Amino acid sequence: ISKYVFISSFDKKSRYVVTGVITFEESKSSDKKSTKCRYSLDSFIFDQKTGNQLFPFEVNGREGHVSYEEAMERSIKAMEKKIHNGFADAMKDYLQTFIVE
Repeated sequence: ISKYVFISSFDKKSRYVVTGVITFEESKSSDKKSTKCRYSLDSFIFDQKTGNQLFPFEVNGREGHVSYEEAMERSIKAMEKKIHNGFADAMKDYLQTFIVE
């Protein structure tokens, strides 16, 4: 975020706050030999002054393993990788929608 002139902090009085919801859902495979963990992150930047939700960013997917705990751990790692690989480009694309030529 700082790459795009936002100053990050933990100050609750900041105008812009990154917020979101992460969900995990377990599902068994049809052969009952493995379990899957479906994950979803829905986030946005919240403008506390105007109440507007800016820059929606979503990540979702599914990971599997014999145990749900390991499937969830894999889901967390996959989610982190998707955020690391996709957030900067998504933010750049979002900010370019405001450029007036």
